[in-house]
Formats: sequence, structure tokens, C-alpha cells
Amino acid sequence: MPVTCVSTSVLALVLLAASTLPPVGDPYTAKGRIERIDRGVDAITTWIALQTGDPLAVQASPDSQPPPVGSLIRITGTRRDDLVLAGPNGHMRRYPVVHTSGAWTSTNTPAPRQTWLVWVLGGLFLVVCTLMIVLGRSGCQRRNRASTETQIPSFETVLLPADPVDALAELARQADEEEA
Repeated sequence: MPVTCVSTSVLALVLLAASTLPPVGDPYTAKGRIERIDRGVDAITTWIALQTGDPLAVQASPDSQPPPVGSLIRITGTRRDDLVLAGPNGHMRRYPVVHTSGAWTSTNTPAPRQTWLVWVLGGLFLVVCTLMIVLGRSGCQRRNRASTETQIPSFETVLLPADPVDALAELARQADEEEA
């Protein structure tokens, strides 16, 4: 008995999902996000994830220009026969198809996929700038501290003896006087 209830409820869900789509040949309007665009010789098939999460195949002429992948769109067209394809798990699956004349209505422009890269590079730039400022200030403080602790040697012209040994002795004597 429970098996019958489960199969009946599954059947009811399938019928409920199928009843939301109009019959073949009727006008159909849907909103969703473009997930993939397949360009064929005779048509472009654009795969849209509907707001309900179900996939929808939208077929248009090859000269049609759909918005880029990731765009939110509203599409109006004519309901066609379902497309039967093997899914990722290998099982055959039916996908509803809408044929449009190529009138794509974009409800927004897609956000670039690399926005995270901009944020990472911007953060890295701020960290590098902060480190340069901090290290630059500490380097200036070290230079200032070093310059106040040492005295600048005086470069007075002192007559030194011509003999190199006597000249070195005179320089050593002057250095001893400056230290004391």
C-alpha cells in the first residue's frame, strides 16, 4: 500500500510540473538565468534555468544574439515539442523547448565572473600600501635615532707630517682627544 501512495504522489508531481507548461504551439513566457549557449548550424539553443530551477531549452535562429551567460532574461516564444537528451547520469530526460524569433529581453546584466579577483587584488594592494607606510615610518625613526646618537665628524684641514708613520700617529692622537 505505501508503494502505491509513493508512486501516486510521484505521478501527481510529474503531472503538476507538466501542467505548468502550455501545450505545444501555444505562446509561452518564462524568466530565468542563461546557463549555457550551444550554437548549431541551423539554430542556437540557449539553456535557461527557470526561476523554479527547472531547465528550459530556447531555440532561436543562428543570426540571433542572446545575452551573455549569467544574464537574467525574460523570453517570449512558442512552445515546441520536448527535446529528449541523455542527462549527466546517462538516463534519457525530456526538456521543454520554446522557439523564439530572437527577441531577448535582459532583466539585468550579468556580474563579471572574476569579481572575486578584483576584490583579492584590491585587498592585496591595500595590505602592501599599509606595509610600505609602516616600514617606511620605522625606517625613518631608525635613521633619525642613528643620526642623533652619532656626531658628525669635523672635516677641518689639519696639516699632517709628511712621514706616513708620523701622520698616522697624529690622527690616532686626535681621535683619542675627540673620544675623551
